[in-house]
Amino acid sequence: MPYFEKYPIPENFAFLDTKYSAANQSFDSADASVQLKFFEQNVFSLRVNYTDSRLPNHSAFRMPFADITPEHTQSNGREQFRFGSYILECTTVPFSITLKKDDRIVLQSQPEFVGLNGDKTLFQFIQNNPQPFWGFGSKTGPLNKTGRAMKMWNSDVAGDMPEAAMGDNYDPGYVSIPFFITKVENTFIGCFLDNPSQIFFNNGKDTNFVDSKEGSVYKKRFYCGSYTGESTLYLLTADTIAEIVRTFTAMTGRHPLPPRWAIGHQQCKWSYRNKKEVLEVLENYREHQLPLDGLWLDIDYMNSYRIFTWNEAEYGSRESLSQLVHDNNAHLVTIVDPGVKKDVGYSVYEEGREKNIF
Repeated sequence: MPYFEKYPIPENFAFLDTKYSAANQSFDSADASVQLKFFEQNVFSLRVNYTDSRLPNHSAFRMPFADITPEHTQSNGREQFRFGSYILECTTVPFSITLKKDDRIVLQSQPEFVGLNGDKTLFQFIQNNPQPFWGFGSKTGPLNKTGRAMKMWNSDVAGDMPEAAMGDNYDPGYVSIPFFITKVENTFIGCFLDNPSQIFFNNGKDTNFVDSKEGSVYKKRFYCGSYTGESTLYLLTADTIAEIVRTFTAMTGRHPLPPRWAIGHQQCKWSYRNKKEVLEVLENYREHQLPLDGLWLDIDYMNSYRIFTWNEAEYGSRESLSQLVHDNNAHLVTIVDPGVKKDVGYSVYEEGREKNIF
């Protein structure tokens, strides 16, 4: 299984030496090119494009912000791009970046920045001390993820890691959100790694197994990357964390404000096997005068665990059960799994197979 693979470490990567192409605003090597793009809202991106037949970019993300053209100059052998109040400086051999604001460095890559190892891609940065890391979705542990290494690969934690699932130290988890926010002095940086394959992060976790007399030039570092396929790294800059969150949600989409009952008391377990058990739960809540705003059904409500189906034999009609729950001043919620049962003849599976979605 993919999450049993070792965490990639920079020492196993070959880093890019490049030449700058003004026509494509890219830094090109024999194996790959890194294309720069600049957008409204103080956002820029680095997209790695392979020059050979490795897995291409399958991202479905489309940037909603308009492109902007930065002011481009050359100084001391560096390519400089001015956008807003920021300056991005790039070296070519090896390829690296330094982001400045008001002559202060707010983000700096390692001298060797973009690495390739087979299908794997890696971006590595210099880590300041101290430097917080917030985000990464529903990862376990403290809010500040400094010193952690983690992966993004949606997993059935209870089924795949039953021992770890009982605690608060499992990884990967059910949800993958490859975005984090860090802070250097008074500037906040948001990092969104766009790649639909397995992704890895290291937020300053020491990967030196044996100390040498010289030590490691990469000891204070953080990095991220993907196991396969071309990647795009979006970097967001702002003076406040609220601005970063607003920019990121404007990029990726905002869900509607949830109804009031959704933040009330919710009851859920794996699983209620039929309508009778659902009604028993409702009756016990009312008998003991306990608040109940939402009642959730797990996968047994489906017909043989086929997503987008309903087990009418055990639960009756959807309409009648939903009405019974509403009559008890609660709302019925059905889980929607992101998995499709491999079942010949099942319409959702057959459609996915026909369209090569899987």
